[in-house]
Amino acid sequence: MNAYVIEEGFDLALRIGQLADSSLVARQLGSTPYVLCASPELIEQRGQPSHPEQLSDWPTVGFTPAGEVWQFQVEGELWEQRIHPVVSANQIDTELAAARDGLGICRVLGYQAQEDFERGTLVPVLAEYNAPALPVQFVFPHSRLLSPRVRQFLDAVVGPLQERLSGMPGNEYQ
Repeated sequence: MNAYVIEEGFDLALRIGQLADSSLVARQLGSTPYVLCASPELIEQRGQPSHPEQLSDWPTVGFTPAGEVWQFQVEGELWEQRIHPVVSANQIDTELAAARDGLGICRVLGYQAQEDFERGTLVPVLAEYNAPALPVQFVFPHSRLLSPRVRQFLDAVVGPLQERLSGMPGNEYQ
């Protein structure tokens, strides 16, 4: 991320996840959790799983770049569960569509499933075991002064983004 922002001359980038490189300045916006979701029909048909280990017996929809191990928090400890996807996608929209169609449980970032939760086309699964939320931040090179246009952009979008992120289920960012 650091080399890309600096070498390509970007003024600003939106980053989701821990920022390891200190040569970038971060402006915190909030956080977004990973959430598991499924179609209401799949849950009605099979019931709700009660523990992440049960996912080995459930159909899942994988996101190819993320791999086949999902992380959870169980009794304050990291829990890793291997999944065996019936479908793997390399696009979030495809993953969500497969889950909506009842093909399995999928794992996405909270903001990616928010509209489906609001419409009732997907329901949260195992929410009490969500891994800690990932920070969402704007980042920019430390050595570069922010232009008036970038400052104006930040002034316009930071508040609404913070409000939107704080209203998401599972958002514990402080």
